[in-house]
Amino acid sequence: MTPCEYRASISALGLSQIRAAGVIGVTERTSRRYAAHGVPEKHSAWVRDKLADYHNTTWASQFAEMAAASSKGENDQ
Repeated sequence: MTPCEYRASISALGLSQIRAAGVIGVTERTSRRYAAHGVPEKHSAWVRDKLADYHNTTWASQFAEMAAASSKGENDQ
């Protein structure tokens, strides 16, 4: 994963380099290194999986919140 791919991936998820470190389970220094020099090939799939899991979890929780808000709106009418 190139530095540009890493930065674009975390940016698309609304993550800072520091927050991304927590999401993928590395130190802040490692996340900054990934942003500057790329993710080593042997770790690329793992990092992509972690970011995908975060995306899916975030999307699912946002969907649940929207559904609950919609349901509440229908019940208020």
